[in-house]
Amino acid sequence: MTRGSTPLRFEYASASHARAREELLAAIHARGGPIVLTAPFGMGKTTLCRALVQGIDRRIVTSLVLEPVPSFDELLKTMLVDFGVMAREDLAGAPHLTRALLASTLNTFLESLGPLKAAAVVLIDE
Repeated sequence: MTRGSTPLRFEYASASHARAREELLAAIHARGGPIVLTAPFGMGKTTLCRALVQGIDRRIVTSLVLEPVPSFDELLKTMLVDFGVMAREDLAGAPHLTRALLASTLNTFLESLGPLKAAAVVLIDE
C-alpha cells in the first residue's frame, strides 16, 4: 500500500468499475506506457485507484498521487517517497537536492527493478 493512503473499507464494484479495473490491470501488466482514465466528478476514480493499489501484484511498486503537486520536483519527491527510495524526512532535510539528482535517483531505482522482474506504476488522480 502506498504510504499515507488509507485502506479501503468499502468498495462498490459496478460493471463499469470492474471493466475499468481490468483494463487498467491489463495495461499495467503489459507495461505499455501511459494510460488515461476519465470520468465525471464523483464517479469513483479515486476509489478505483486506491483499490487498484491495494490489490496489485507485490512485484509492482506504486505511487498514488491524490493531491495536486506544485512542481515537477515535488512529483519526483513524492514518487521517491512512495516507492520507498527516500524518506520524506530526508528530503525535507536536504533542500539542496536538484531536479537532476532526484531524476537520477529515480532512474537508478527504476533500472534496479528489471532484474527483479518488478515494475513501478504512478497513479495521478486529478
